[in-house]
Amino acid sequence: AESYGGKYAVTLGLSALKAIQDKKLKLIIGGIALGDSWISPEDFVVSWAPLLKYVSRIDDNGFAEAN
Repeated sequence: AESYGGKYAVTLGLSALKAIQDKKLKLIIGGIALGDSWISPEDFVVSWAPLLKYVSRIDDNGFAEAN
């Protein structure tokens, strides 16, 4: 099981961005990096087959089976 750190970092980043845009926070932020996050398993899993096909790790048959 993963912690909620990844979800918290995204929420914190969005809150900071909103505060910056609303002129409530004076900050220059370039972005937020997440390492090894598992925020949305459904979104991650559906991206595997296209990636594997793109890097030639599966063929058309494997792609059809994976989707």
